[in-house]
Amino acid sequence: MVKALPFYVLLVDERHYILFANKAVKEQLPVNLGKILGRYCPKVIHGLNKPFPGCPLEEAVNSGQSLEKVFFDSKSGRWLNSAVYPTRRLTAAGRKIFVHFVQDITDCPPVEQLKQKAIAEERNRIAVELHDDCAQGLAYMVKSLELCEKLYQQDYNKGLAEIVALKGNTARILASLRQVIYDLKTAGAEGLTLMDRLKTHLQEYEVINSIKIKTRLIKALNHFPPEPAKIIFNIVREALANIKKHSGVRTAELMTRQKGPKVFIKIKDQGRGFNPDRTRSLFAGRATWGLLNMQQGASALSGKLLVRSQVGRGTTILLTVPLLNKAGKGTHG
Repeated sequence: MVKALPFYVLLVDERHYILFANKAVKEQLPVNLGKILGRYCPKVIHGLNKPFPGCPLEEAVNSGQSLEKVFFDSKSGRWLNSAVYPTRRLTAAGRKIFVHFVQDITDCPPVEQLKQKAIAEERNRIAVELHDDCAQGLAYMVKSLELCEKLYQQDYNKGLAEIVALKGNTARILASLRQVIYDLKTAGAEGLTLMDRLKTHLQEYEVINSIKIKTRLIKALNHFPPEPAKIIFNIVREALANIKKHSGVRTAELMTRQKGPKVFIKIKDQGRGFNPDRTRSLFAGRATWGLLNMQQGASALSGKLLVRSQVGRGTTILLTVPLLNKAGKGTHG
């Protein structure tokens, strides 16, 4: 019965060595079942010399619990559900045995739920932007106008100074509102490559925020299919939004480069900086595309997100993702 299931079923030991594989593994991957038994799973299935980033086996071994992960597989260009379940069995060498299921869920309802979750998160992010920047700013303007009215009758010079300050705050609120409107437009920018989306966003970002971004965008950015491109764009956009909100700089960098099958994206500023560990703990429960969601986005692409920051010494965010072509396959071009 297990052999006939239409998705991968494997028995693996705690060190990732394959003990059993069903027929679906042979049918969907170019492997000989007889030759992969007893072999290191990450090597024979993924071509890696270390555990595959989307595989939950390491965590299951450490916790002793069943675990599932949904992730985007850069090699196939598909969304997969990977699950690991511990058993009570041991190998002859005394290693724990686990049942490992891998199912393609790209066209299944759970993936649609993920997309809806991403849309909800984007709506929440924009709602927070409207509240934090625009609504609070407008409330401040009302209070300032009331103060101006009183000061004008008592002290003309003080009233004039308050009006000048109010003019600056009004310009800031207008810039924030323009950014939110732009985000609403680009949230559904289907058909654009990652390169196009970044260029368009950067042009608008520089005008709205008066921050000059030094850029180097490689042609390989055009190779990412829509879903990964959207995730990468959201990560870069959040990093740039944080520069606007917290760094206090007028210049920053967005650099990209390719090394073999990987693309490296670096966003850097020389601003105020922060303590990354403290920030994660403060905002762990906040429903925005913050540091935690940026990390999750990178993980979904089998990539990595590294945040380096120090108070008074600026911030560098380095995103590393496998390079894909539009068919979802790895490429070196």
